[in-house]
Amino acid sequence: MILQFAVGVALRFLVAAAAYLLFVLVKPVRHCPKCNGWGQRAKRRRRRQCARCKGTGKTFRPAARLVHKGAAAAYKQARARVRARMEAEK
Repeated sequence: MILQFAVGVALRFLVAAAAYLLFVLVKPVRHCPKCNGWGQRAKRRRRRQCARCKGTGKTFRPAARLVHKGAAAAYKQARARVRARMEAEK
């Protein structure tokens, strides 16, 4: 009984992690939480560029850079394999 519960929890965690990774792959950026996507913060009477997003109003989601680096590396590796096969056939 306890083993079934543990397996169920582990499967739910894996499904949630996979869903989050796919979501991050599709939408890697979000609105900056510090400036709410405006790119600047009102400080008394003058406006300053947001330090977190550097004025763009966007920041990367957690793990977005890691996921995209992994996807790019996998793409490059697959491309190199295809080129090696094509050269071997010649």
